[in-house]
Amino acid sequence: MIRTAALIFCAVNCVVAPVCQAGDGPAIAAASDLKFVLPVIAAAFKAETGEAVTLTFGSSGVLATQIANGAPFEVLLSADEALIADLNQRGMLQDAGAVYALGQLAVYAPEGSPVSCDAELAGLRTALAAAGVAKIAIANPEHAPYGRAAQAALEKAGLWDNAKGHLIFGESATQALQFVTDGGASVALVPAPLVEAPEFPGKGCHKRVSDKLAAPLRQRMGVLKTASKAAQNFAAFITSEKARAILTKYGFSQPASP
Repeated sequence: MIRTAALIFCAVNCVVAPVCQAGDGPAIAAASDLKFVLPVIAAAFKAETGEAVTLTFGSSGVLATQIANGAPFEVLLSADEALIADLNQRGMLQDAGAVYALGQLAVYAPEGSPVSCDAELAGLRTALAAAGVAKIAIANPEHAPYGRAAQAALEKAGLWDNAKGHLIFGESATQALQFVTDGGASVALVPAPLVEAPEFPGKGCHKRVSDKLAAPLRQRMGVLKTASKAAQNFAAFITSEKARAILTKYGFSQPASP
């Protein structure tokens, strides 16, 4: 029943959680920066166990809100560990969860953009000063962890006042990136794993933003109390050496301590 309800939920809610991948297994909700890597991990999990999972990608905040309101997901892979803490305090999770990766913010500009890519956002500063920037795409800071990271980076770089009139918000990091690849923005501040993935089709420059401007995001996973054995097995696989090697290949890193 959980699987059936999850598939129905996925079908009718892709506007809010924009990327759904149908499957026969437990429903897994995942931060959008996992768009490219999680299907690879799911395939490795299926090859090892024979079990499939159904993946839904979106803003961590939106997905967490959906779960709090009864959405039938069984595992949440969040880009913001505070969201997992909140769900745990509500009594919805089996425990406090586990940090599965660290994610880093990056600046991406397509070919022909007036913005050059660098860790300190100097290229963006120059383009803004020259009035060469049409739109700057970031995820919505109200519910997307990478959107808040992007806002913090712009503030620390002293660019927020100049940039805020150019901002265009995506409902998730993947939608923010799509604004750029579709030609609707000159530059995006988005998760590094999205623009560094072999599957990313965009052409242009990208550079990880300095830790001084945007600290790595501690990404935590939570398992719902209603989770099936297959969902619990998948959650355990996420922290295995095999899965961590895949995460590393796709631009994530691991924390020194849990």
